[in-house]
Amino acid sequence: MDFFERQRQAKKKTGRLVFLFFIAVLFIGLLNFFLIGIALSLNSAYEGEGNYTKFQDPVFGLVVVLVTLGIISLAGLYRHFQLREGGPSIAAMMNGRLVNMGTVEPDERKLMNVVEEMAIASSVPMPQVYVLDGEQGINALAAGYAMDDAVVGVTEGCMRNLSRDELQGVIAHEFSHILNNDMRLNLRLVAVIFGLVALAELGRIFLDVGASSSRSRRSSRDGGGSGGIALIGLILMATSGLGILMGKIIKSAVSRQREYLADSSAVQFTRNPEGLAGALKKIGAGGSRLNASKASEASHMFFGNALKKSWFSFTSTHPPLLERIQLLEPSFDGDFSTFKFEERPQPTSVVEQSQPAATGQAGLPIPGIDQALGQ
Repeated sequence: MDFFERQRQAKKKTGRLVFLFFIAVLFIGLLNFFLIGIALSLNSAYEGEGNYTKFQDPVFGLVVVLVTLGIISLAGLYRHFQLREGGPSIAAMMNGRLVNMGTVEPDERKLMNVVEEMAIASSVPMPQVYVLDGEQGINALAAGYAMDDAVVGVTEGCMRNLSRDELQGVIAHEFSHILNNDMRLNLRLVAVIFGLVALAELGRIFLDVGASSSRSRRSSRDGGGSGGIALIGLILMATSGLGILMGKIIKSAVSRQREYLADSSAVQFTRNPEGLAGALKKIGAGGSRLNASKASEASHMFFGNALKKSWFSFTSTHPPLLERIQLLEPSFDGDFSTFKFEERPQPTSVVEQSQPAATGQAGLPIPGIDQALGQ
């Protein structure tokens, strides 16, 4: 596997897609100007003012474009502020549980050891580690704005059902996202998509206000611009809906390229493509879907597809599973039946297992153990 060439191609394609994403946002602003100009001109004609040239006014156009971009930017900044803590904010959004560095639970200890190994291999500072309890699908994510606030999260199914080599491949994949600044890009995409959603919500408010005003004044002739407000609302909903669709398509395309990059980098870190391929095979056998309510917002951050399988390949946040495996193991025939596994029950809590050994002869706490037990 020529992972250096794969990395070069993925980075090149990502740059083009990010540029296309911001062109799409600008296009939404221009489309708003054109459609709102026509709508206001038609509304003026209906009111007897006879103005059909509103959409040809460059000043009006500049105002509409700047207001559109301003709304998207302000909403995006608001979402950015909500996620200002970086990785821990995403982990909390996914209901993650922070794993103590001193844990003595076997699977958690294995996870922490693997994360420490990959931190050394990639020359990345040791991130905080979270487990998404109750999530039996095999999945993981890396999130944050920079290495200082980066976190690595794994589902409980990933932690408990993968071998050490397979878990190492998954964690190496996530460290690639940290090293290549994919986390910051992912969070920015979340903010811009949120801005487009906010624009659609503003359009819905305009439509409701205009429709309500029109109904209340239907019997009078002084209804004013209620029809125009409703039209503006409808246009904002339509154009932002188009923007959300375009944004998600481009976001998915960016995510697919970064997944290729992370897979190739994971091989570079571990020198063991079989481990990563084994984890992907177990996803093929058991799935990677998450139950968290906010999974869709962060779907492009995960190791595997966190949502239902997409009907269309261009809306999928991840490359086809078989393609990812065959890049690592060209001889694989696509038969996942031999890789099925039984979900392992969650072990008795660490506190219950270790409580008798947590105190000395006089019943006093032993330093270090209490911290490991979360007491």
